[in-house]
Amino acid sequence: MNSKRKYVEANKILGDKYKIVIIDLCWCLYKDFGNGYDVEINIEGTLKNIKEIQVFLWKQQPYQIVKTYYCDKIEEINDIVDKFYKDTQKYLTVAAEGRKEYAKKFKNAGECMAYVLRSRVKHKCTIG
Repeated sequence: MNSKRKYVEANKILGDKYKIVIIDLCWCLYKDFGNGYDVEINIEGTLKNIKEIQVFLWKQQPYQIVKTYYCDKIEEINDIVDKFYKDTQKYLTVAAEGRKEYAKKFKNAGECMAYVLRSRVKHKCTIG
């Protein structure tokens, strides 16, 4: 199975939720959250013999990897992507609600996102 075909089949298994694109000369699954973050998914091996799946959460401006998750089951991907989306929404809420406190506690947006990803607080997340 060629590389693009593997991603077409993977996308079908996942409910056609992703675009199939080329990033860094390789086929991958891609989803733009529409909030300044997106996800890139790379599958190593074949769908019948997956060696590793890499899920990257990217911040778009400036483009940088914020979080990486590794797994070996295609069925895990949607849950991981959903968690990443919730984390980005939580981060954006934190940044919007507490800009002054945010500036005191964190040197930059990357530190604040790292805090949100580490804490995974289920209630309203505030800084301070």
